[in-house]
Amino acid sequence: MQKLLFPMPYMNITTGINQASHLGSNAIDCAGSDSGIDFAIAPFTGVIRKKWANGNTVWIESSAPVLYADGTVDYATVSLTHDNNIDNLAVGQVVQQGQRFYEEGTAGRATGNHIHLEVGRGRFTSTGWYQNAHGNWVINNSYVPYAAFWLDNINVINGYGYPWKRTVTAPTTNTGVQDMTPNFIRRTYYMIANASPTQAEVDFHMAKSNPESFVNGFGDNPLWKNIQSQVITKEVIKEVIVEKPVEKIVTVIKEVPVEKIVTVTVTKEIPIGFDQLSLGELLSAAFAKLFKIK
Repeated sequence: MQKLLFPMPYMNITTGINQASHLGSNAIDCAGSDSGIDFAIAPFTGVIRKKWANGNTVWIESSAPVLYADGTVDYATVSLTHDNNIDNLAVGQVVQQGQRFYEEGTAGRATGNHIHLEVGRGRFTSTGWYQNAHGNWVINNSYVPYAAFWLDNINVINGYGYPWKRTVTAPTTNTGVQDMTPNFIRRTYYMIANASPTQAEVDFHMAKSNPESFVNGFGDNPLWKNIQSQVITKEVIKEVIVEKPVEKIVTVIKEVPVEKIVTVTVTKEIPIGFDQLSLGELLSAAFAKLFKIK
C-alpha cells in the first residue's frame, strides 16, 4: 500500500490553515526552496480527474486506498493550484507516485511563486470543490494536511509548527551500527514525528532512508555521530551513590517545668584574714561565735 506523500521536495509554508484567503478551509500555500519555481510530484499513483483554467487547478485521485499519516486508510484526492502552464496534463491521464507533473507558479491571483495545496479524504466527487461562507473554494471532504501527508525524504524549511510525521525505520543489518539501540531509534522517531525537525535531523532521516549508505558511513560521518550523541544524551540518568551515611549531631535541650525547680541556699564559710576586718566586724564575729548566733 502506498503512503500519501507530501507532493513537494521542499516544504516552505507561507500561508497556513484557516488564514487570509484560506478562511474556512484546510488549505496551505507551499513555496519551494527559494523564490524560483520548484516542481511538485504525484503524492500517489492516480488519475487526473479535473482541470480548471482559473488558477490552473488540477485534481488527482488515488487509484487505490492509501495510508494517511494519522493511520487512516482510504482513497485520497489532492488539488494543486497556480502552475503557470498545465497544457501537458489531461483529464484521465495516469501519474505515478513520485512523478514530476506540476510546478509552482502565479496563475490566477497569486503573488509570488507557490502551490495552493488541498487534500480531501476519499474519491473525487461532484465538481471537486464548493464555495464556503467566506467565498473561498474548498476541496470536497477536506482533510487536515498534516494528518494526511507523510514527509518522507522532504526537506523542511518551514513546517508552520504543525505536527507533521515522517517514517523512521531501523536498518535491516547491524553492520556498523552497533550503537543503534531501540532507545535511540525511539527517541529519534519522537523528535522527528512530533516537532519541526532541524536540518540535521532531516539529513539524518534521509541517511536512514537509504540503509546501505547509512550502514557504510555511520562509523565515519561526524554529523551522524553528533546527532546520535545528542539523542542518547537525553536518555542518560546520573546516579549518586552514598558510600557512607552522613552523621548529624543534634543538640537536645531538656526543658524542666517551673514547679519542679527548687531554690536551695548554701552557706559557705570562707576564712577571712583578721587584718581584712574592721573593728566592728571583729566584735560582731566574736559575739556571734560566743553566743552561737546565726
